[in-house]
Amino acid sequence: MDNRLAGSVEYYVKNTSDLLLDVPVPQPQPSSTRLENVGKLRNRGVEATLDALLVARPGLTWRSGLVFALERNKVLDLGPHQFLRSGVVSGQGQSDQWAQRIMPGSPLGTFYGPVFVGVDPTTGFQVFACTAATAGCVNGRTTARGGPDAAITRSSATPTRTSPSGSTTR
Repeated sequence: MDNRLAGSVEYYVKNTSDLLLDVPVPQPQPSSTRLENVGKLRNRGVEATLDALLVARPGLTWRSGLVFALERNKVLDLGPHQFLRSGVVSGQGQSDQWAQRIMPGSPLGTFYGPVFVGVDPTTGFQVFACTAATAGCVNGRTTARGGPDAAITRSSATPTRTSPSGSTTR
């Protein structure tokens, strides 16, 4: 085909140790956190590319390309920490709220938070899903925010796959 098609497939595994993360500091201290080298992370992925010379004649050249990338990352260890909070949320009623947890066995940047199910019509309080282990949980619902039993892992902030494309003409 006169070298009109080209492509590649690549697989990688990248293990990282001594992640630089904010960890809580026992109080009283001037700051509530400090940076420490703690934790291990594994990134794995595959990337495939396909490039094509679609038209090649005097006065016109058209090239097009596709890329497909699939990536997975997983926190392997956080040393002495069960989890670390990240992703501060701001806004009215959001004081000291965190959107993400870094946890062994989960992707880096995992969203973690209460599951909103509605508003109690008699009190006007927000109602969240809960488990029987949560204090104040009645029929799987509570108005208490926070606590590890009242929140769930939702998803990762990192996209697991991308597939951009491009095209050029001259």
